[in-house]
Amino acid sequence: MPKINRARVVNVRYDGGRKAYLDQIFDFRGENGIVLLENGGGKTLLVQLLLQVIIPNTRMNKRLFRELFSAGQTSHLMLEWLSDGPETEYIMTGLTAMLPRDSESLSLFNFIHSYSEANPFDLDHIPVVRDRRVTPRGEFRNLLRSAERDVRIYDTREDYERDLATYNIFRSEWDSIRRANDEEGKAEGFF
Repeated sequence: MPKINRARVVNVRYDGGRKAYLDQIFDFRGENGIVLLENGGGKTLLVQLLLQVIIPNTRMNKRLFRELFSAGQTSHLMLEWLSDGPETEYIMTGLTAMLPRDSESLSLFNFIHSYSEANPFDLDHIPVVRDRRVTPRGEFRNLLRSAERDVRIYDTREDYERDLATYNIFRSEWDSIRRANDEEGKAEGFF
């Protein structure tokens, strides 16, 4: 199974809009990681955000992913994995979501990009923020489509999960992580 190298969270607001992940990279270096924050600091939220990349639109602690959005807002979430296969060094999995102004439902898609060296679509350079503004969903999708790199876009969960499995990333394992973290203090059932 590949290991998470880094995660990037862009334009997620929470706690009534008083707190935000504007453009944050978390560096795990393929090791077990711990995030230390005070109570109410966003630990469970961060787990929920990282889960979105594997299980799009999943809820946690009764909080719907959609509840983090205001009309017109686009957010980007990405995980960069250290590959356990011989062909590529990194796999980036991502989710881009927005709440259209005239809808209660999120419009989202996933993407996968595999690479061995720095490029315009790696975790550091992918154009999710341009000219100090978050790249809107439609514009970002067009940028991914025009990439001359191995970037694949997914509109269906089935196709995305099938391709994740080719990298040994399985939804069932992440469902277990979600259940263990779904309600604070309820992880004892897993031990």
